[in-house]
Amino acid sequence: MSKTLTIALPDEAYDALARAAQICGTSPEELVRRSLSEQGGLGGRPGTALRSALEHLGLVTGPAPAGPDAADYAAFQPLQIDGPPVSETLIAERR
Repeated sequence: MSKTLTIALPDEAYDALARAAQICGTSPEELVRRSLSEQGGLGGRPGTALRSALEHLGLVTGPAPAGPDAADYAAFQPLQIDGPPVSETLIAERR
């Protein structure tokens, strides 16, 4: 089953989207549909088609932001410090 969604974009945003779609050899509607499908997990990395087209136009630069990695959280080890916690020091200084 499919649904239709209509959105209003400023002229500048639509023009940039139309240029990106032209570079990809598709319509703006298809480019948005593909990008949203990718974000929904139906293929590829999220936003790959749209991001590459926008990079080509110079509208975005640099690598795509990476999401947090669960291993980073699992490996976290707090620093051991001598003396009272900073929060206690700040409270004492305010008195």
